[in-house]
Amino acid sequence: MFKHRHSFFAGLALVASAALGCGSGGGGGAVVMVPAGAPGDLDGAVQAQAAAQAPGTTPVGAILRGAGGRGGRTEFHLQLVDDKCYWFSAAGDPGVGGLGLYLWGSGYFRVASAGGKGPQAVLMHCPRSTGMYRLQAKVRRGGGAFAVGVYAKAAPPKPPPPPEDLGALVEAEAAATAPGASRVGELLTGEAERHQWQARVEAGSCYWWVAHGEESVKEVSLFLYDSKRRRLDHNKTPARKVTLAYCPRRTSLVRLELKVHKGTGRYKVGLYGKSTEAAQPAAPAAQPEPMPQPQPEAAPPS
Repeated sequence: MFKHRHSFFAGLALVASAALGCGSGGGGGAVVMVPAGAPGDLDGAVQAQAAAQAPGTTPVGAILRGAGGRGGRTEFHLQLVDDKCYWFSAAGDPGVGGLGLYLWGSGYFRVASAGGKGPQAVLMHCPRSTGMYRLQAKVRRGGGAFAVGVYAKAAPPKPPPPPEDLGALVEAEAAATAPGASRVGELLTGEAERHQWQARVEAGSCYWWVAHGEESVKEVSLFLYDSKRRRLDHNKTPARKVTLAYCPRRTSLVRLELKVHKGTGRYKVGLYGKSTEAAQPAAPAAQPEPMPQPQPEAAPPS
């Protein structure tokens, strides 16, 4: 058995493989050997398989080559980019009873694999990040030469990221800025450069307006006016969130104005209130006055 395997591999020609401009290497079947006359036949099988299973793709680099007996492995190091999807089309000699393809990412974790019982396999992968990847071709059964072609086409458009939960951001900011305060009414929403709301504030309470914009909102401010359009307070921050606090001396209607100074996008505003009476410490209980003690009677003069 050993002599038969030795005579088989003795007739193989040594060929250096190219992997998208990078070298190949690995354990098991790291030496790349291709029998004379085989490259053309394997190339045709690789190309036909890619045309059938990956239409619209274009070849990337030269066809990769390897050979081995059962368990033999050949590795290729490839540069993949995140805006393309890749198909790896592999075909082996008739003596290859099973061919497997395995792809590892830069962090030494396997991202995809494919294979079957025959001498052909196709592996497809759309990388999430650009970087160096390691492709391994493994002869599962039998033995012989194989070839792997790399094909690519533009990846489908990535779905937009889900919108931020501005309401949750407002609630979190209110919990940090005004602990113990409760929200008054529903959250307010806007996206204009300026937006105004009215609110009723009561004496004996303090109020906080908390505004938070999307990432595209770069700078925002809040202005508070009374019913006669006199400014009561304001706050401006070089960020997409801002808070304004106010403790009225009397019950009245006030008008809040939000202004976006830089950027555009949606924003939400929440109004939170807390009674100032509840925050005052309770008055100490009255202490009973001490009972007068009877004085001893003076002794009569002798």
